[in-house]
Amino acid sequence: MEIIIKFTQDDIVKDKDKVIQKLMLLCDATAKEKEIPKSKKESTKKSEEKTPPIDPEPQNTMETEEETASCSLADLQRAASQKAKEISGGVKKIKALLQKYSANNFPELAEKDYHSFLKEIEELV
Repeated sequence: MEIIIKFTQDDIVKDKDKVIQKLMLLCDATAKEKEIPKSKKESTKKSEEKTPPIDPEPQNTMETEEETASCSLADLQRAASQKAKEISGGVKKIKALLQKYSANNFPELAEKDYHSFLKEIEELV
């Protein structure tokens, strides 16, 4: 697989946080791809063809306590992306929060920590 990303100086100056957030999502997606064993990759590719891709743009992250109890990895990524855009230094704060949970990216988060991680994302200022 080869991925080529081109940014102009203006892109980076104008939308630095957005560029960083998109790169984080890309890194998380490629890290997750590497973790899947080869035999499983082939069956995953077939199922991915049928399933539409997840929109990396965040949706409304304001959920009730019951909804967050069963949050998914995609929910965490959307919430983090939304929060990173809303607050100053958001990307750095999200990365620091990931490290607090001993993770370098979202797929490394333990499922048992999803709820508390989401709660901490929402509390970031």
